[in-house]
Amino acid sequence: MKQFGAPRRALPRRPGSRSAHLIDKATSLPNRIALMAEMDFILNNQDDHVGLVLVQVSGLPSDPAGAANAAAGLNEAAARLRKAVRPTDLVGRTGPDEVGAALWGLAAPEFIEVVRERVRQAFAQPIVLAGSREPLGITIGIGTSAPGVTAGEALAGARAILARARPLPRSA
Repeated sequence: MKQFGAPRRALPRRPGSRSAHLIDKATSLPNRIALMAEMDFILNNQDDHVGLVLVQVSGLPSDPAGAANAAAGLNEAAARLRKAVRPTDLVGRTGPDEVGAALWGLAAPEFIEVVRERVRQAFAQPIVLAGSREPLGITIGIGTSAPGVTAGEALAGARAILARARPLPRSA
């Protein structure tokens, strides 16, 4: 599988970056606040482009009885996303039906095409929750930001791309 970006050391984590208030209780993933803090830290401490991958999962149960299944669906999406990115990239929950990854050290924007293909491959097989016959819907949005952009601006840009993206086919 093609690599993107130069192999890099992990950025030092900010003190307290794994505090309880930065972890999503339902999935045990870093939450949006943790991901945004990491992105702000990255954008302020390096000169390369930063990528943000968002994966929207549709078809999750919304009733309280299905909360465990919804968390399982998000955790599976996060696990697949984690396999598609480098170990130094942070994967977390960015919304009620969304997981994301902050990618740092993208020396050239063309590495996003490599990332896009790796993420597509990670979701080539559908996610089907226990007790369901219908696979979950997956939509992927990937954006890049140059130094000087805030994490909020990067997230807004990636969400705009996600809103225009077509869902992946739902074949089971």
